[in-house]
Amino acid sequence: MNNEQLQDWLTALNERWRSSVEKQALKDVGHEQMLLKLEACNTHYLINYLKCNYADVDLIQPVLGQLLACYCRGGVLRYFTMQCIPSLIHLYLLALAKRQKKSISMFEILFLAIYNEEILVAGTSSGSGMKKVDKIRIPSTRFPSVYHDPRKLNILSDVSFKSGSTSFVEMTVRIGPYKSADKITPENRQTILTRLLKSVNSCLCRLSHDVICKYICSTTISVCQSGFHFSETSLKSRVCDEDLCSEELDEFSMKPRLQSSAQYLLESLNGLYFALFNGESQLAIQAIDAVHQRALYEFYSDVILVTNSIKDTLLESSFQSNERLLKCNRSNHGKVDGRRGSELITNSSLRLKKMPEDISPVVDDSSKECIFSDGKFLFIHSGLFRCHTII
Repeated sequence: MNNEQLQDWLTALNERWRSSVEKQALKDVGHEQMLLKLEACNTHYLINYLKCNYADVDLIQPVLGQLLACYCRGGVLRYFTMQCIPSLIHLYLLALAKRQKKSISMFEILFLAIYNEEILVAGTSSGSGMKKVDKIRIPSTRFPSVYHDPRKLNILSDVSFKSGSTSFVEMTVRIGPYKSADKITPENRQTILTRLLKSVNSCLCRLSHDVICKYICSTTISVCQSGFHFSETSLKSRVCDEDLCSEELDEFSMKPRLQSSAQYLLESLNGLYFALFNGESQLAIQAIDAVHQRALYEFYSDVILVTNSIKDTLLESSFQSNERLLKCNRSNHGKVDGRRGSELITNSSLRLKKMPEDISPVVDDSSKECIFSDGKFLFIHSGLFRCHTII
């Protein structure tokens, strides 16, 4: 598709999806995903066209203008634009590395418009100006979840539970509000890009998996490996079957290095973890490995902690027994009610029956030592509550 055909297609989408019938149907998440999936092929053409011609401002500027118009209309058109954000971030960082000032300005205008809209509760059209504050509830490790099994955790002897503490939620962390921006500077660049990627991750279930899973993986690989010559690890061959490991990536060592941060890589891992179980398992594993190698180079301890956790999950025998990473064994949620579970040990039960000091505790070889670090705010973003020792 050439530039004129792309603009005609975007105009047709704008007219078709803004009708009242479509807006009523947008309440169904499956309907939104179906609409975007029908246009997945043309969306691939659009993103590839942007990659090939991002340096030509005259060709790209009208297309980006229509993408911004789609975003402002809301509904499924907003989600259509959000699918392109990871690829646009990659192109922006590439233009920044090559010092292409016209392309940089073009992308920054688009990012600022979307960023200032995303940090508000009801958008700029409402006029309220109230900013979003996200709340994350951290569950107690005493209760099972999809991320951990308390029976596999080694509780240290110097750790004691509070008397009468049976709350399922350990603490609540508030993220935000973010400051509005009228210009992208080196100080706020990574914050803005991370916030844009966070908006994409918040609506992954509504997007076309064929599009978002592919480009969030390929974008992360490009950002992490451009300008580096990292040796290939054995993670891909240990997790995937031999017939799934034939895909080869581009040579990144001769390309310019792209700026990144620990916050951005942690937010990328959320999307990669989603892609791992939604059709792009092989590419997601390569991207996770690329993030791990870049984190080792940059000494990002929080990122290394999360990537080690994901790698350990991938290498578990219970995970590899599933059919090509399409399903994942998850722990059953424990019911939080007035009754005490038989496997929970409280201070009251310890008072009733004490074990002799000469009996050495039995250590389960299958369990792994866990280190919990206080104040690891960015580790909460990753959505993984399984902690592992940093290698």
